[in-house]
Amino acid sequence: MGVFAQDTWRIRPNLTLSLGVRWQPQTGAELMTANYSRLTNFNMLYDVSGPGNIFKPGTLTGTVPTVTGNSIGEKAFANDLNNFCP
Repeated sequence: MGVFAQDTWRIRPNLTLSLGVRWQPQTGAELMTANYSRLTNFNMLYDVSGPGNIFKPGTLTGTVPTVTGNSIGEKAFANDLNNFCP
């Protein structure tokens, strides 16, 4: 769901000002089942190689990824209510 407002003003016969603004909030989806999980730390995306060592085989500076389960009724992500655009 979102809101859009637009208006046009004729300032002079040869000058028209047309403006619009949209507000598009994104609300986090509420989980209906406990089948979802998330990483406990974003740097775990790099696995045991660690951040910055994607193409360096044998480098083990990272940590083994661990996940936590989401509970029923928890939001998948936080609400984002400051989405304004022209």
